[in-house]
Amino acid sequence: MSQYRLLGLFALALVPAASTLACTTEVAQDDGGEDALRQRQYQGRELPSKTLSFTFDDGPGDRTGELSKYLKEQGIPSVFFMMGKNAQGKDALLSQIVADGHLIANHSWSHQQLTAIGNQSVIDEVTKADNVLSPFYSGNMYMFRAPYGAWNARVSTALNGTPQKRYVGSIFWDNGGDMTNGYTADWACWGSRYNYSAEKCGAGYMAEIAARGRGVVLLHDIHSRTVDMVKWMVPQLKAQGYKFVRTDVVPSINADLRAAGATPLPALPITSNPASNECSRDAVLCGATIQRDPSTLYRCENRRLHPVCTCRDVCRPQPVGTPDECTCNEGT
Repeated sequence: MSQYRLLGLFALALVPAASTLACTTEVAQDDGGEDALRQRQYQGRELPSKTLSFTFDDGPGDRTGELSKYLKEQGIPSVFFMMGKNAQGKDALLSQIVADGHLIANHSWSHQQLTAIGNQSVIDEVTKADNVLSPFYSGNMYMFRAPYGAWNARVSTALNGTPQKRYVGSIFWDNGGDMTNGYTADWACWGSRYNYSAEKCGAGYMAEIAARGRGVVLLHDIHSRTVDMVKWMVPQLKAQGYKFVRTDVVPSINADLRAAGATPLPALPITSNPASNECSRDAVLCGATIQRDPSTLYRCENRRLHPVCTCRDVCRPQPVGTPDECTCNEGT
C-alpha cells in the first residue's frame, strides 16, 4: 500500500463517525461556517473535459527556477505548494516564479502529517510557512495543501481558530497520487523500489490523465527527474488536445477564494462529473450544492441534473479526498 493511500486511509479513520458514513464528494462542500479551510478537500473534477491544472509540492528544488521558466514558455500557469523551510532565504526565486505567472501556496513548514500531531504543532507548521511565503502570494490568494493529503475535521477546526483561517484548502488532487492500476506518482517513481525513468513514470501519469480526462495533477518540483518528466509529458498532452489552467479557476476553489477576499482568475463554468464510476451523497453540480441519492450517478446537462445509472452497491469508501465508487447496473 502506498504512502499516500495509507495516509489517506489513516486520515479517514480520524474523521468523526457521522462524516465517514457519508460519501466523499469530489468538490468542496460548505460546512456551514465562514472559514475557508473546509473539512472536505477540494479537487478538480469540476474542470471541463481535457483540462488540467499542474501543481508542484515540497519545493523549491534545485531546478524549480528552470521548471517555472519552462511552464511560462509553454503557457502553463501552475501552483507551487512550497515547504516553508525549503523556501526560506530564496526570495529571488520566489519572485521569479510569481513573475512567471504562477502562484505560490502553503504546504506547511516541514511536511509533518498534520493528522498525527497536536493542534499547536499543526498551527505552528502552517504559521511558520506562512511567515516565509505570504509576501509572495498573488492577488491575496492564500491556498493550502496538507502534506500527504492527510486532513480531517480536527485539523481544519484547529486552524480555523487562528489567523490561518484565511487559507482556502486543503487542495487535494485528481491525478498523480498513487502507484496503482498502471498509474504512477512521482514521489514514488524515483525511489529505490521503482527507480523509474522520466518516460516510464510519465507514461503512468498519461494513462491516469486519459482515464480521468481532467483535474488537478500532483507533481513534486523538489525532484530533478520530475522536471524531465514534465518536459516529456507536455508536448504529448498538448498534441492530445489538453488545455492547462491555474488551480484558482476551479469553480469551488475560485468561489471560496473570492469569499475570503482574494482576486483569482475568472472561474471556469462548472461541469458535470465525468461519466465514470463516481457516486456521492452531496456535491456542487449545476451551480448549486445539492443532496442526491448515493446509489445513483448523475450528470449535469443544461443546468439540470439527470440520473445516469443506479449503482449495484452504495458507495465503496475510498481515502479522504478521493471520490467514492460504485459499479453501474447494466441496462440502466
